[in-house]
Amino acid sequence: MAALMQDSVVLFGDSLTAAVNVNGTLDFRMNKVYSRRLDIVNRGYGGYNTPMARDIFDDIFAKRDTPATPVRLLTLWFGTNDSTLPPNTRYVTVEKFVEHMDFFLESFTSPNSPYAIAHGPPLSIILITPPHPYRTPEGMEPMEQERFDRLKQFRDAVLDIGKRWKAKEDGARWKIATIDFWSVLLKAADGDEDKLKPFFLDYVHFTAEGYVVLWDAVREVIGTEFQGRGIDWREDDDLPMTHPW
Repeated sequence: MAALMQDSVVLFGDSLTAAVNVNGTLDFRMNKVYSRRLDIVNRGYGGYNTPMARDIFDDIFAKRDTPATPVRLLTLWFGTNDSTLPPNTRYVTVEKFVEHMDFFLESFTSPNSPYAIAHGPPLSIILITPPHPYRTPEGMEPMEQERFDRLKQFRDAVLDIGKRWKAKEDGARWKIATIDFWSVLLKAADGDEDKLKPFFLDYVHFTAEGYVVLWDAVREVIGTEFQGRGIDWREDDDLPMTHPW
């Protein structure tokens, strides 16, 4: 059994977080920059929606007073599977999605939370919206307008969640920032949906180039909104190596 030597980063989400079949993922880039600084814990579950993630929440996050690696940074990235259309079994109403996301955030931040993550070092949370999809992947039927509209509803819901929780943040204990990945991707494509093609394997899963766009947004948040919170690998004074060269 490995010793609890370093604090950690937890990546919590679906297949966009798990991303086992492509290079240059968020997990890969986090492991590279945080080597000998923070441990990366990938808790991305392919095909999962928020009810499924809530069902296994206690398997992922330790209860208070249980030995656990302290968490400094957490990414929370759901909504793509929740936004599917019936009869797909991953379908979730927007209202239920918001309810589950609020449960996650309450568990991460409340002073009364039964989970250890809420009682460790200052926690920085990055909330990520579902992506703007690539609607016309080669060899596949174009994405239905209804599916596109519903995915956008979930993107808007995540933005609203981020605003509500931003108003509650307690900088000494926790802070939250939201990456509107829908807009970030579209901007990277110069506002032209046809130029989204290099970023996608299909409608919603990313190539290495797509993860570069996400990584640039994550880096910016860490260097600006989360400056001085012990998670910036570029600043040795902020986050020194556990064992230096």
